[in-house]
Amino acid sequence: MTATNVQTNLTVFKPYQAGEAKRMPRLNNEGFAGSLHHCIVRMHHPVHAIPLPTLWLLNPKESDTGPPMLFVPLIDYFVGRSSQAYATHIKSSKMIGWLWDYLHQRREYFEARQAELGENASSVLINEFINHLKNGTVIPGPHGPHDETGLYWKPCPSIELLAGYAVALDRFLDNFGSRTVGAQYDEVKSLLPKSALDTISLVRMARANSGFSILEHLRDRDELPQRQNKWIYSLIIGKDSRNYNATPVKRFPQHLLVPMLTEGFVIDPGKPSEREDATGRMHAALGTGGLRGSEPLHLWVNDLQIVDDRLIGFLRHPVFFRDGGKRRNRQTILLEDYGLLPRNMRSGRFQAGWKGLALGEEQFAEIQWMPLEGIQEFLQQEFAHYLVNVRNPVMRKRAWLGLPDHPYFLVCAREIPALGVHIGDPYTKAAARGSWERAINRLSLLHPGEEIVLEKNRGTTRHGIRHLYGYLLRSLGFDEAFIQRAMHHRHIMSSRVYTAYDDAEVHASLEAAKEFLKTHNNQNHLPHFPSLSTSLDQMFTRAVGGW
Repeated sequence: MTATNVQTNLTVFKPYQAGEAKRMPRLNNEGFAGSLHHCIVRMHHPVHAIPLPTLWLLNPKESDTGPPMLFVPLIDYFVGRSSQAYATHIKSSKMIGWLWDYLHQRREYFEARQAELGENASSVLINEFINHLKNGTVIPGPHGPHDETGLYWKPCPSIELLAGYAVALDRFLDNFGSRTVGAQYDEVKSLLPKSALDTISLVRMARANSGFSILEHLRDRDELPQRQNKWIYSLIIGKDSRNYNATPVKRFPQHLLVPMLTEGFVIDPGKPSEREDATGRMHAALGTGGLRGSEPLHLWVNDLQIVDDRLIGFLRHPVFFRDGGKRRNRQTILLEDYGLLPRNMRSGRFQAGWKGLALGEEQFAEIQWMPLEGIQEFLQQEFAHYLVNVRNPVMRKRAWLGLPDHPYFLVCAREIPALGVHIGDPYTKAAARGSWERAINRLSLLHPGEEIVLEKNRGTTRHGIRHLYGYLLRSLGFDEAFIQRAMHHRHIMSSRVYTAYDDAEVHASLEAAKEFLKTHNNQNHLPHFPSLSTSLDQMFTRAVGGW
């Protein structure tokens, strides 16, 4: 699809009319760089049915009357990479939006530098742009902080974050197309672009002048031409000098797992109608199979079943899985039977992420539960209770109300009109997060001595159960290849994040090794330090001169 076709056919991408520019929503953009003359709006492509972070640009001179401009090349770029996650795409939109703001805010400064530096001005511009993204634009002074740019960007929280954005911009530039590859310096008359395409031409010139790409360090050295200069991004961003420690390990406290699942989701024991948050507990219980928080939201009713007194579960690809060799995959079934898209392709509150899992040729993997005593009985009981007493009655009421059917296992058990939630709607990420947070708060009240706080580094988020899953498998002696398969990782390095030792384990292991050597008299060949009493005797002898 060409840019022209997109511009004429995608009428859904024209939500703003003249005079509405001031009402455009503003994004926080990771909390360090705001949006001044641009806006990013999540929209569905009307032809390909994929969510896109569309970039809308405002010309400051026309901000009162002129409508925002859609940056069409990004749409072409995203459609050509529709398998990539929305979170990956939005980085390109943010970087181009920030660059647009930067160029307009520093117009006079860069026009003066252009007269001074000539064709090197474009490289200086990009150099200063990346520096300001890294360090922020606010400068402390004797009369308080000030910002000559008017952008008021905060310093970027981490080098890793900034590098990710720079790579996203670089990849877009690499694929932008031949219409700007050959742009010469004298074709761009001013550093202040008259259009978004001029902006990209400007950045491409800066890259051509510097001669290097940020992707340099991501490719095999043997494939790269030998060049003497380093790319400007890496020189400015620098290396990530933060201290990465294995502690605190972000796994859910092992001794609180059973109380969390049995007590945390009990709302009010005295009110049978509001006694429990059954859907929240079922979602949390599925975490004992090592599932990420979004993965249970993709489960259909037939993905879980009791066979020979065991609950068996399957992670099936939300798009490509075909049940029993049938011709239709899940995407086709959802479209033809329910009028829905797979949840990883949807936008809004029903969207649910799907990371690349290690699935078999038939696009599914079996869920392996934690090897804990009594866990099968607990899971069977929870599954049967939820299916019989929660989901089935809820979906019958939904049908009676004339609401459409769907195949998803987890459902909203009640209606919330203020939020637009209908009874039986597919369970959402927001509902799961809220349910988990309330359960943590209840657990903290039931166990005041534990200091239970919802915090990532304490492992008390929902994802902490997945970290606990990996830790338990490692502590029981399973090797890395086994853990990789159980956690459905495509790369073995991904599993190591979940099996890291904490300081307490390292200390205990070293103390045990010391006692073992001491008990078995195996220290003769190792250096050893004298005891405290021996050291004091030697010190006294030296002090008195051998008395």
